[in-house]
Amino acid sequence: MEAINFHRWKLEVDRAGTQSAHSQLTGGGAEECDCHPCKNFVAARDLVVGVEFRSLLDALGVDPSREVEVLYYSRLPSGLHSYGGWFHAVGRIAAGGDCWRKVGSGLQLRGLEVLAPHLSVGFGTSCELVREPFRGLPLIQLDFMAELPRVISAPEPD
Repeated sequence: MEAINFHRWKLEVDRAGTQSAHSQLTGGGAEECDCHPCKNFVAARDLVVGVEFRSLLDALGVDPSREVEVLYYSRLPSGLHSYGGWFHAVGRIAAGGDCWRKVGSGLQLRGLEVLAPHLSVGFGTSCELVREPFRGLPLIQLDFMAELPRVISAPEPD
């Protein structure tokens, strides 16, 4: 395990184990969907993965094109589009806590760190939609929220 310090988190990650699991995947969650918002995310993915985020993903051993899932939220007043999603990495959170915080009966909020003007990220221990190469391994989930422009020519979602 390698130690990584990122904002408030101290992580212990198995970079080689993460790379091995990612190499067994054929694509990211957005490629597996035919909806226009996911197609737009794939086309705009490089806008999400800037220098600092790419450096973080590389340190974790995460392939930037292998997100587990991408969620489309809405078109923002700025004209950008709000997306969320997550990646899995082999490892554990040694300090800094889970980015998900309970705020009442059954409600949770994400406490993400701003990484760039249109990108926030955080780490959690509740991993969703775990794919086969990752099953049974100690995992952390890297959640992100991103604001992206529309870059495909298909009609915008309502």
